[in-house]
Amino acid sequence: MCGISFIIGSHPLKPLKNLKSMTDAIKHRGPDDEGYYLYSEARRQVFKGPDTHNSPLLSSLPDIREKLDAEAATPFVALGHRRLSIIDTSPNGHQPMETKDQRFAISYNGEVYNFKEIRKELESMSVNFRSASDTEVIIESFRAWGINCVRRFNGMFAFIIFDSHTGDIFGARDRFGIKPFYYQEDDRGTVFGGSEIKQLALLKGSKLNHQTAYDYLTWGQTDFSDQTLFKDINQLPAGSLFTTNISRPSIKANIRRYYTLERNKEISELPYDEAVRIYKEQLTRSVSLRLRADVPVGTCLSGGLDSSSIVSLVENLRKENSNAETHTFSSCSHESKYDEQPFIDLYKNKPKIRQHKTFPDPKRLFEELDQIIWHHDEPFLSTSVFAEWSVFDLVKKTGNVKVTLDGHGADEQLLGYHTFIPSLLGTHFRNFDWLALIKEARYLSRLHKYSAVEIIRKTGIGIFPVGISKWLLNITGRLHTEPAWLGTLSLENSQSRSDFITDTTASTIDRTSCNQITKTSIPKQLKWCDRDSMAKSIESRVPFLDHELVEFTTSLPATYRFKNGITKRVLRDSMRGILPEKIRLRMDKMGFVTPEESWIKNSDTALFMKATKDAISYSDGIINESFLAHANSIAEGRKPFDRTIWRTICFGNWMKVFNISA
Repeated sequence: MCGISFIIGSHPLKPLKNLKSMTDAIKHRGPDDEGYYLYSEARRQVFKGPDTHNSPLLSSLPDIREKLDAEAATPFVALGHRRLSIIDTSPNGHQPMETKDQRFAISYNGEVYNFKEIRKELESMSVNFRSASDTEVIIESFRAWGINCVRRFNGMFAFIIFDSHTGDIFGARDRFGIKPFYYQEDDRGTVFGGSEIKQLALLKGSKLNHQTAYDYLTWGQTDFSDQTLFKDINQLPAGSLFTTNISRPSIKANIRRYYTLERNKEISELPYDEAVRIYKEQLTRSVSLRLRADVPVGTCLSGGLDSSSIVSLVENLRKENSNAETHTFSSCSHESKYDEQPFIDLYKNKPKIRQHKTFPDPKRLFEELDQIIWHHDEPFLSTSVFAEWSVFDLVKKTGNVKVTLDGHGADEQLLGYHTFIPSLLGTHFRNFDWLALIKEARYLSRLHKYSAVEIIRKTGIGIFPVGISKWLLNITGRLHTEPAWLGTLSLENSQSRSDFITDTTASTIDRTSCNQITKTSIPKQLKWCDRDSMAKSIESRVPFLDHELVEFTTSLPATYRFKNGITKRVLRDSMRGILPEKIRLRMDKMGFVTPEESWIKNSDTALFMKATKDAISYSDGIINESFLAHANSIAEGRKPFDRTIWRTICFGNWMKVFNISA
């Protein structure tokens, strides 16, 4: 797990100075090592920095700080790297890494978990390896199979590879976008790229993307497209790659998708018991692969079904090693409504589990807010991000663990959210399956306390066309396309979008699930998790997003995942005898939450109202003064609680931290 930087230039530039600044900005992603590579005029040069691994292998390299003002002839390629050493922690894993013949160079962020299996295949093809790292496996896979190598990788990755013989450049991002990849192209043909937006914003200044700002403030959506909240800074879409050349570099014009999530008909026809058996095998395999590391691996534990399943599987997999302990890290609350300690503590007396807990509080949130926003690059939607931030801070301070396994991605596949209910009820209605509809309604009432009116409303949303569904959402107060507090003059070029409504409107349940996996839910969660973990130099791994597991799960019939009011059926049944029954059968859901509503309405109203007022002043007129009345109405209970208060606070402070020009 690391951070990458690169510049591909076609006009005179001092690339090493810019490259060093870009790479320094992400030191937190890789405090263990740093390195630099420059190619121009058919000549390659490699450099060390102040944090380069102190070893005979690297000590003889020239120091980049002595070359910062050097011009580079065009065209050129410059690669930078910050390393968090996880696999092969020796200097042999140093990056940017070159092949033995110096033809290929790579800067790579991520983990390819099946690298051992791929390595064996390459060794059978007479490939000789100098390291035990997955980085070398990636670069030799590219030599052997070209750009199709990415289809063989099981993992999370963002990388760029340069071929010095042809001048070709190849880059790719993993299937679900677990690892970030940002880029910017200027009008003189130079491409800048890296792992975080700040690397690019620092070079060019920060201007607001009005459309994505509108989508964030109005819809509460981020990371659903290749655009960011920074004008002209884009991200490589998940499951995509690009090829370009040093002579005429461009990423945007050369992007192609190599992966699309599709259903497998054979899997959809499996008997339920067989599906449960295979699901258990697939999830266990995924967890086992993600335990591969040369450093200690722990787990995040919310107390919910997903993270608890991971903890229990890790415990089982480690039984054979009598010395192995599992450190768990949890966010808790002093308010019982938001606290999952009764479930977390079911693991308290396990002999090989060591529990660690943190209790996030709003005063610390505001003390660290500027720092959190700096690491996140963009504003985020709720204070639950602070809970996760606090968990990774706990991991860092405990000092026992460098890698964690986390439960992101299960709900979207396994229909764990209640946003799936309209699609489910609507499907029964459209199929004239009245018995199934009535039965599901009864269980929703019994298990989840849904009223008859609420069930009818959700069924209507699930069967009506998008236009009518939008009207229903609007009259129930759940849709605001033009909030009165939004300064429309500042966002006059923005457009009202309706594509986010597909999460709750007339749509097949499989389409809704795919939409959440690829667009509306998982992408932003993954970005938050990446920033929270990497800010503390911790690698986060997500077993539920193993692509083979996702493909299997999303191919199962909807009733295998949600039936009779029971979400995540196949996971619950696969964990029988492995998971504590109180967790396996629980129907409520929290995750890493905070008492945000209670903070705003009760204990810390003044703190949040002051922060709201300050944020309006920071927003350069994008949020107008009328928002204060809206915020006070929520705080005083005269309006239903929503997260617009936090969105506004975070947005205004983001504009201040990055000095955003509207």
